[in-house]
Amino acid sequence: MWRAEMAAALSTGFLSSNSASLEPQQAAHSLSLVEEEWRQEALYFSSCSAGTIPQDRPCGEASTAFGKSCDTIVSAVVKASSGQRDNVDEYMRDVCRELEKQDWRHSQCLSLSSQILAGMKEDDYLNREHFDAEAVCFKLWSDMVKEVESTQASQAQSEPLPIQQQQQQQQQQQ
Repeated sequence: MWRAEMAAALSTGFLSSNSASLEPQQAAHSLSLVEEEWRQEALYFSSCSAGTIPQDRPCGEASTAFGKSCDTIVSAVVKASSGQRDNVDEYMRDVCRELEKQDWRHSQCLSLSSQILAGMKEDDYLNREHFDAEAVCFKLWSDMVKEVESTQASQAQSEPLPIQQQQQQQQQQQ
């Protein structure tokens, strides 16, 4: 029964679908689209904060947009599970399993699941009534931004240097 409640809660929330219920396969598809938006927000925030792109909107809007959608998803998952950690764990494992072949999306799904579970208490009532989705989303956002910044740094190191910088390095080595 809890699976139907989870599906109903998610189908009326941010992970909405045209069908009456949101099975793990459907949730995974919707989540992959949301994760792409989140990744773009984190990329924009990181690049905007570093001053490497023109600002077409304030940098903080990216984290605000992420926070709103993350809060909606996380709250819906916990609410639909009636605050039961085992239900969240089982459902999210099923959802993430659907994304196994999608590299970073699978990893992001596992991270989302892990953060939700870490934020849950052992007491179902406390989870239902006092779950701190904002704290979960803050941690998830921080991790996403760090990952994007790390990826950007790796890419910058692997890119060939402009000719002028190469010449300067050669002169320094002589």
